Amino acid sequence: MISGYQAILSPKALGYGVTAFVSIMMDTHSKEIARAFEQRLLDIPEIVACHNVSGRYDFCWRWWPRTWSPLASSPVRCCRRCPV
Repeated sequence: MISGYQAILSPKALGYGVTAFVSIMMDTHSKEIARAFEQRLLDIPEIVACHNVSGRYDFCWRWWPRTWSPLASSPVRCCRRCPV
């Protein structure tokens, strides 16, 4: 039985030259904070996946910046402003 179809995107073909994985540790685990964090991530198109993980960190996101230079900028600054 066919359970679904998927498109596999090529980051390079889309102009993204780097794949970075970012681990996030939350200070607080309330539903409101988690929702605010999720909404922030939805505003960043370069973040293509976010997973809730167990262990030391709470989330791991996959990020496709176009170059290395933004690695210290956009999503990191954005999430530092989150109340987490």
